[in-house]
Amino acid sequence: MNEEFLEELEAINAIYGTDTLRGDEEKTSFILRLPGGSICIRLQFPSEYPKLPPVIAGTHGAGETSVKGEANQAVLRCKTVLQQIFQPGHPCIFDLMEELRLVLLILKRPELLTRQSRHLDSIQMRKLLAVARR
Repeated sequence: MNEEFLEELEAINAIYGTDTLRGDEEKTSFILRLPGGSICIRLQFPSEYPKLPPVIAGTHGAGETSVKGEANQAVLRCKTVLQQIFQPGHPCIFDLMEELRLVLLILKRPELLTRQSRHLDSIQMRKLLAVARR
């Protein structure tokens, strides 16, 4: 793990809470607790990160409040958001968390879309709708 990754790990846990991003027992994968707190996904970071994107390896847990299939849908949305936001050489987990926070919130409360849309430009709105509908 390079120093840039360790700084990002520390920042994510400071912003979103302890253990939001943590290593598994073998330290080969990392567990990311998604906004909302019930779904966790497994990430693998290449040694060249942030030049290369992390790999979303699947779910780690869905929590008791999740409905069947929700975690798998979250993984698909994570992959889509990651493809949209990743820029080689720039850490991306904070941006991933912020984009997912909005997407997952709108999926749970679609009535917020009209309220939130007043603050988004048309490009942001199209991206958000595309991810939410997948």
